[in-house]
Amino acid sequence: MSNPLSLNLYTYVYNNPLKYTDPSGHDAYFFYGLAHGENGGFSERAEIDAKRWEEENGTKAHLYAITSEEDFIAFWDSMGSGGVDIELVSLYFHSNAQNIIIDYTKGEYLTTNASGLTPGGSSATWIGLLLKHDINTLILYACNSAHQNYRSSNLAVTFMLYQNVNEVYGWDGSMKWSGKNGDTMLSNSQDYFESHLPNGVKRDAQGLIRYYRVGSNHFGSEKVNHYKKNWQGKRVWDSIF
Repeated sequence: MSNPLSLNLYTYVYNNPLKYTDPSGHDAYFFYGLAHGENGGFSERAEIDAKRWEEENGTKAHLYAITSEEDFIAFWDSMGSGGVDIELVSLYFHSNAQNIIIDYTKGEYLTTNASGLTPGGSSATWIGLLLKHDINTLILYACNSAHQNYRSSNLAVTFMLYQNVNEVYGWDGSMKWSGKNGDTMLSNSQDYFESHLPNGVKRDAQGLIRYYRVGSNHFGSEKVNHYKKNWQGKRVWDSIF
């Protein structure tokens, strides 16, 4: 075997699932929230990333503007139509550790709570009810989506539990885009992150967290260093979309 790393789903793409992908006809799906109330939308960021995906990988990028739980469910269910493999799913939304906020002015949420209620008591769609798909990589561009004080119930863990996904990336802390390449990083202010810490707990946000499948019923997690070196000595996280 010329390259034993090819047997590992993560190192197969040299530790960068977006820059080094397998252009074999697998599609990507980009879901994004629109502006609502005081919250801005993510259309520009999602459109840039979808265009870049098609240019760099030569496979289809499906772009979905989401205004309601019904929208999200319908588009989620449609993924992989015609037997297409789902290489990448990216979600661009305002969020907290346990909720994707589609439109708070209309009470539109996804939640990690099986009760179908947000922690604040609003009605929401439980993520465990979404149609189960085989997904290679899911990226949550959503603040606190991998909050480490909610290890068993944050958004990233819930998608790992209820979707057949090889790896999920989420954020421990509030995130932002910066620079001409749209690099992702922790926000300067972590007030929102700190507001979700348990009483008496003080700690720094860890940044990007990767959850990865280990066998059929188990998964692990690790902190991702955006600027670590791979075995070729190149920067591998210089531009996660």
